[in-house]
Amino acid sequence: MRFLSALAVFLLLPLTGHAASLQAIEAYFNQLKTFQADFTQVDPDGGIAEGELFLKRPGRMRWNYTTPSEVVMITQGDNLLYYDKVMDEVSYLPLDDIAASMLIQSEVDFDTGDFKVVTLQDEAGITRLTLEQIGAPEQGQFTLVLRSQPMQLYSIILDQQGQVTRMSMSNIRQNAGLDDKVFDFKNPRGLVDPTQR
Repeated sequence: MRFLSALAVFLLLPLTGHAASLQAIEAYFNQLKTFQADFTQVDPDGGIAEGELFLKRPGRMRWNYTTPSEVVMITQGDNLLYYDKVMDEVSYLPLDDIAASMLIQSEVDFDTGDFKVVTLQDEAGITRLTLEQIGAPEQGQFTLVLRSQPMQLYSIILDQQGQVTRMSMSNIRQNAGLDDKVFDFKNPRGLVDPTQR
């Protein structure tokens, strides 16, 4: 399961003159040690899901979906563990296939990193940065929406071939600390990835 989306219409702006904004976004993520928020996700078909997001940089991410179904996604090494409580099944996805892995990279650098800048838009205190994974355009475009003053991530939008999913965040806590145990997964009855059986 991936949250995939992007803005349906974006004003395509040249990047000239936006270097300061890009540097500010890089600095924001590189100083971000922990991030926790409640989220509401709207899928391409209009379905709504809710849950909580936990990040601990570098390398740790957990998504707890609580409604309409209980799903847990946790980074484990180079993979994202996916546990569907209703199906009672565990599976794994390569982190390279997950655009949100950018959020937990050890260093965010738009000049030399894994993602290239597609568009950058600043308007009325809101910055929208659209990225595309280098060498994997089929993964779609990944948009970060940030408040500018003070800078804070509050929405993620991805677009995979026109299939747009929007995620908005609330009750955001930054650099408040997170126990490593938050990222543990208690494997029910020793379930394993069915593809590895």
